[in-house]
Amino acid sequence: MKRVLLLPTVLLMLVGLPATGLAQLNDDWQELKGIIDIHAHVGPATDLSLPRTFDAIEIVQLAARHGMRAINMKQHYLETASWAYLVSRVVPGIKVFGGIALNRSVGGLNVNAVEQVATFKGGFGRVVYMPTFESEYSNLKTPERAVPVSKDGKLLPAVGEILKIVAKYDMALSTGHSSPAESVMLVKAAKEAGVKRIFVQHPIMPRVGTPGSSCNAVSAAVASEMTGAAVGCWNSGTDARALRSASTAAGRQWAG
Repeated sequence: MKRVLLLPTVLLMLVGLPATGLAQLNDDWQELKGIIDIHAHVGPATDLSLPRTFDAIEIVQLAARHGMRAINMKQHYLETASWAYLVSRVVPGIKVFGGIALNRSVGGLNVNAVEQVATFKGGFGRVVYMPTFESEYSNLKTPERAVPVSKDGKLLPAVGEILKIVAKYDMALSTGHSSPAESVMLVKAAKEAGVKRIFVQHPIMPRVGTPGSSCNAVSAAVASEMTGAAVGCWNSGTDARALRSASTAAGRQWAG
């Protein structure tokens, strides 16, 4: 159970290391053995995204070296199922997956793009992320950049079609950088559509989540998807317990 609780913070610890850190890690990192990283930002990124410390091959080599069970690679503007296939040919001994974030570069709420990733040979397309950097909630002052998922308190029809695909191909859904209220709606709709793996992303990060609403979504979801944040919803004891309980589920169901 302890290893699973470490899962939300592993990525940030790894990708925050300088390049020389690859050679510096030692047996003190045995805690990583057997865990699954569901949120691994990898390079190279586009000039319009954020720079990453490691490229896809390097981060998977690092994960394999320390006995991790699986890793899911994420990009904000590119699909990574094809990356996962290629990296898996180069780095043995670890399961590698990818997905698609529904930002403008892939057509936003693009049902066809989601199904293309879902049907990628070998099942390497594992996660669908609702809009992240280009979510409406993250672009309140720049609506021209936004990819809305809801209107007037209801999810858009395209979201429902995407959830059907996620359920059909047994993929995972991440709420992305949606608002807390949208995350609650997404979790409810995903469950109704038959989605088995649901992650509320960054539930306690101020620019995405809030202490109350996000924890409500997490308690209803399969797991929270955190990167380097302390487990718990600020100082709320009850909500923190719910968040911890939800977090422990992530590693149990992920890689099959």
